[in-house]
Amino acid sequence: MSAQAKIHCFNCGYDYYAYKSEMRKEHVVNCPHCGAKMDEHMWEMIINAVCVVDEVNYHFRKYHSERNENQFAINAESHEVPLEKFRFEK
Repeated sequence: MSAQAKIHCFNCGYDYYAYKSEMRKEHVVNCPHCGAKMDEHMWEMIINAVCVVDEVNYHFRKYHSERNENQFAINAESHEVPLEKFRFEK
């Protein structure tokens, strides 16, 4: 399995991928389409998030093969919803 982050750039509106195998803290992956720069701290948070998802999926596979547990896999997704579209209960 290969872990990756799908990053959406709101500057140009395009998506791009950053693969865990190529992620380095000292090499921030900025938008390849428009060149928008990402903050180093935010890049580090992306690396951490991808590593956590990858680790959870690793353990799902491991426990399936070692203990015959049901196997699952996760993908973390986020969707931009305008605040005015939320219907909060009172």
